[in-house]
Amino acid sequence: MSRLRRALAAAFALLLPAAAEAQDWQPDRPVRFLIGYPPGTGPDVVGRLVAQGLARRLNGTVVVENRAGAGGVIGADAVARATPDGYTIGLIPAAPLAVNPHLIARMPFDPLRDVSPIAPIAAATSGLVVHPSVPANTVPELRAWLGAQGGRVSCNGSTIGSLLHMAMAMTIREWGADCPLVHAAAGAPAATDTLAGRIPVLFDNLSVVRGPVAAGQLRLLAVTSAARSPALPDVPAMSEFIPGFEAVSWFGLFAPRGLPDAPAARLEREMVAVKADPETVARLANLGVEPLPGGREALATRLREEHARWGRVIRENNIRLEQ
Repeated sequence: MSRLRRALAAAFALLLPAAAEAQDWQPDRPVRFLIGYPPGTGPDVVGRLVAQGLARRLNGTVVVENRAGAGGVIGADAVARATPDGYTIGLIPAAPLAVNPHLIARMPFDPLRDVSPIAPIAAATSGLVVHPSVPANTVPELRAWLGAQGGRVSCNGSTIGSLLHMAMAMTIREWGADCPLVHAAAGAPAATDTLAGRIPVLFDNLSVVRGPVAAGQLRLLAVTSAARSPALPDVPAMSEFIPGFEAVSWFGLFAPRGLPDAPAARLEREMVAVKADPETVARLANLGVEPLPGGREALATRLREEHARWGRVIRENNIRLEQ
């Protein structure tokens, strides 16, 4: 064997243990799956579904822990502060990573530095809905009606710092409407007040409002995706009335900063497999959410882009937490 061949063989041999480790990492104790929202909320339901799929793929135990508070920031911070060994992961939505850092002066962690992206999970489109008592069947009619109220009507600001809050704040600022925002208590369904007619204008996830809309309890005027939803082709997108408008909630699987490649690669591979499972896809569809493609690099790119985009939107619209 030539000297070059021996050198190449030796180099390849050195790579084999690392490759085997990345391929064969297997948790030997339960994996903690953190969710920064209360049980029964949208992120919790999606997270528990994903956790079940990961447990099957890992042939181990995945224990869900709810670390609710501060619009998901507490749960995200718990992921960031955990030991980076693969035994603590978490579902983190867009808001704590891409929105709140531009609204909270002293974030407890840096979303671009202190978490390790594993894979995107899913995205959820929301809708602009009104109580049937509102005399508006289209977005332009709603804008005109709000403009005539002179601040006598409140708009539902959902949870402070959420993408739904941002969607409402952007809308009323763009319209120049005097519509004070009222925020739901942490973990409380924002739609409750709109269903009761107390706060008649709301952005909320389609999975939440789909039933009330079908029952005639709410009226759906538009969706928040960049284009019309294939599932609702007759419902316009907000971007048709406010150019560039888009507010789609998304969830990603993250681990602490510094996660070694072995558990990172295994978790990435299994998360991608969970998203491809037909049963999981069907159950997510029933929740009104759609799996997002890709793994670590796809989630890292999405986080960077969304962090920059929402920072720009918040600055340009002068959105503040007290709204």
